[in-house]
Amino acid sequence: MEGGKSRFMIAQCLNKEIFLNMMNEYPEARHFYYKRSFERRTEIRRRMFKFYQALENQNVLDKIFTNVNSEIGSSFWRTE
Repeated sequence: MEGGKSRFMIAQCLNKEIFLNMMNEYPEARHFYYKRSFERRTEIRRRMFKFYQALENQNVLDKIFTNVNSEIGSSFWRTE
């Protein structure tokens, strides 16, 4: 693949009720969208973890969340 040229994009401009009715009427479509949503969730979590690791390697999170002089200091990162 050259820069994602062979990938496709699916856009939905439907009312929620119509979309849910379609999912009930067409189980193949439901399966397709569930599978795609789980893959998207996995990819987002992977990118988020990679981003947090980069911040951790740069000691950015320690400076933000554990700095005694910081007004936003918390242990959020460590407890999650």
